[in-house]
Amino acid sequence: MHLSSLKLAGELSPYIRVINLENNSFSGPIPQEITRLRRLEKLSLVNNSFQGELSINLTRRSNLKVLGLLGNSLRGVLPDSIGNLSANLIGFRINSNNISNAIPEEIGNLVGLEYLALHENMLTGHIPYSVGKLSKLKHFDAYTNRITGEIPFSLVNLTELIVLSLFDNLLEGEIPAALGNCSYLERLDFSQNRLNGTIPKEAFSLCSHLIYLLFGSNSLTGALPPEVGNCKNLDIMDASSNKFHAEIPSSLENCVMLESLHLQRNSFEGTILPSFRKLQSLQVLDVSHNNLSGKIPEFLGKGRYGSVYKGIISSDDQTTIAMKVLNLQREGADRTFKAECEALRKLRHRNLVKVITYCSGIDFQGNDFKALVFEFMLNGSLETWLNPSSTEEHNSPSLNLIQRLNIAIDVASALDYLHSNLTGRSFTVI
Repeated sequence: MHLSSLKLAGELSPYIRVINLENNSFSGPIPQEITRLRRLEKLSLVNNSFQGELSINLTRRSNLKVLGLLGNSLRGVLPDSIGNLSANLIGFRINSNNISNAIPEEIGNLVGLEYLALHENMLTGHIPYSVGKLSKLKHFDAYTNRITGEIPFSLVNLTELIVLSLFDNLLEGEIPAALGNCSYLERLDFSQNRLNGTIPKEAFSLCSHLIYLLFGSNSLTGALPPEVGNCKNLDIMDASSNKFHAEIPSSLENCVMLESLHLQRNSFEGTILPSFRKLQSLQVLDVSHNNLSGKIPEFLGKGRYGSVYKGIISSDDQTTIAMKVLNLQREGADRTFKAECEALRKLRHRNLVKVITYCSGIDFQGNDFKALVFEFMLNGSLETWLNPSSTEEHNSPSLNLIQRLNIAIDVASALDYLHSNLTGRSFTVI
């Protein structure tokens, strides 16, 4: 029986082997009649308004494989009898309810589980050591609860884990070193807890699949281990708001897929290494509120009157931009800035880079500061595409004759616009 997304209301008639009542408006307690369905394989009551305690008895239902109760208003505790559910149960989702108290130790009996979703409840107590018995578990989500205690060492037995998300809890203690055994992990999120100690280098020994590494807003100390550079597929890393010190590891340059790196609000020292320029995919780099010095290496190019850097508009607006900072020590730079502002303000053409805004003021050292802010072109410079180096030829597709011809036509169209449509203006574009 599939009645999902029909906005139905009323009482449930529980006489079907497969029940899917997702995205409706059913309310009241879950009917006890469901317990009569001894051949039940799937029960999905997702996103309704079921209330009351989880008092239905589905124990010893050997055919039950999927139990989805998320997105309701269920309250009370997870009963110990939850461990008597089918050993063939693959997915158990009871997240986004009002379930309280501790996760029962008996949950370790569900040895067939691959997906366990307990997040966004009011769970307290420790993560039971018995979770380590769920050797087939791939997704374990228990974030946004009030879980306390340490991360149990038994989690290192979950070698099939892809997602381990425990953020926004009250976890304490250190990160288990043997988490490096979980070599299939793609998302590891321990952020917004009370973890302390150093990050063990062993945790990054087998991290080639890791895409999201998030442990911000804790009390972690020491240095970031250089082994983090083993995470070649890392997309987002957040180590912000901790107590890290020492230098930012140069091995991060190996994380060539990295798009977002948050290291703010720590005590990192030294400089941001120039080798970070190798992170061509990097869109967000936040190293604010540290003890860093030297120049920012998010450098895109240099012209006669200034240099171009990559950045974002603000912490609220994550739009990636290219900022041309003028070298005002060079003669004519100030005059060039005013001319470019006047010209670019009036230019409108699909083959010309859009100017977003301009900046004119005083920098932190009291010197004049002027910059033009442009839309960021994700595919790099035209020069690189037309004349790639040997390395770039290996990593990027080469342009064929038709593509080169289309580029030439686009450039000619922009030049024609600049010379023909802006005649008679009081400024010179080129």
